[in-house]
Amino acid sequence: MRDIAIEFLLPARLDDELDVELIAASRRSASMTFSQRILRRVDGAVLTTARVRAACVAAADFRPCRIPDDLFPQQMFPEKKPMGHTDMENANQ
Repeated sequence: MRDIAIEFLLPARLDDELDVELIAASRRSASMTFSQRILRRVDGAVLTTARVRAACVAAADFRPCRIPDDLFPQQMFPEKKPMGHTDMENANQ
């Protein structure tokens, strides 16, 4: 994690069933940003919200590295084109 901002809005109780939502916001070559919400299933109350920025680093030296294109489904970040494609190539397809 590069940074994270969390708001704890309401408490969860011991036997509450919870749902977690993850919404992809943006993706750059070596980092991505997404939002998360935790909701109480019975009434849909939002208990927690978070905005997360995660960075991809190389295991050997912990330096930033490119996020592999096949790590996430394309529909998760629809504005992101596969690496190596240009607008001209896409127009010719």
